[in-house]
Amino acid sequence: ITPDLLPPVTPQGKRCADIDVPKGRRCIPAGFFALYRSWQYSSEPSLSRAFPTYLDAFLVDTHEVTNGEYAAFVASGGAAPLPEFCGLSSPLSYFSSTYDIERSGWSGGKPDSTLVEHPVICVTRGEARAYCAAKGGLLPTAVQWIRAALGDFPDLKAYPWGNDPCPNGPCDQTNLPAAYSPSCKHDLCNEPAGSYPTDTSVHGVVDLAGSVSEFLRDCDSPEP
Repeated sequence: ITPDLLPPVTPQGKRCADIDVPKGRRCIPAGFFALYRSWQYSSEPSLSRAFPTYLDAFLVDTHEVTNGEYAAFVASGGAAPLPEFCGLSSPLSYFSSTYDIERSGWSGGKPDSTLVEHPVICVTRGEARAYCAAKGGLLPTAVQWIRAALGDFPDLKAYPWGNDPCPNGPCDQTNLPAAYSPSCKHDLCNEPAGSYPTDTSVHGVVDLAGSVSEFLRDCDSPEP
């Protein structure tokens, strides 16, 4: 499939020109992007495993919700303060089954002063939904997340900077786990939001290749 063969954008589709974009958000333009039938991290993206998918324009936060932003939500009565610990973290290495205790960075009902600009973790799905609702939004769908991360079809880059996760040797393009990034000083390499300009999508959204995981609306459920 080539761009010349793509169906025309529907004239009734929502455009960024029709949307008021608040500070701290990006408008992802209407258009086609590559949605993969399957994903293989061992190989470069291929048109044989992708098909063009259309979405209307939508808004998304420029960066992940920070501890400071979530603390303001807690102070407004939107949620309870986060616990100091919240169970087991992801493996310390993608190739290991070793887990560690997840630390939220909060104590005494507020985040550590050195972690205010870091992305918030240890939030439940219900708390994430409530935070989005308080901001007048929703959790993104999987296709919205992918659209925010990728360029227009047939742009098939696996990462904002290309297809190699570590083109310069050390994995310093984004805050990947310590297994990939020797410069990372702690297990999940949770650093201030937007610390890696190279991890910025063509649409201006940061930290989609690395940093912490995000909730998606497609995986939503009544459970907390």
